[in-house]
Amino acid sequence: STSHCLFVSAFMLASKVICDDTYSNKTWSIVVQGMFQLCEINQMEHEMCQYLERGHSREPYPTYILLSSSNTTP
Repeated sequence: STSHCLFVSAFMLASKVICDDTYSNKTWSIVVQGMFQLCEINQMEHEMCQYLERGHSREPYPTYILLSSSNTTP
């Protein structure tokens, strides 16, 4: 399902970014207990990386102004 693909690919990429020594994609296909084949794991990683690159290059991060609920100014 789509939610499983999203979770696994996000978790896999986060692990690869945070950890110096992480699982290979072949090992990830074992970790997910056969839910996805190696070719699907590779595709999910590729698509997630593409999505993150497109999202980052479209526009800068939004700026938010936090309003105080009290009458004092920050």
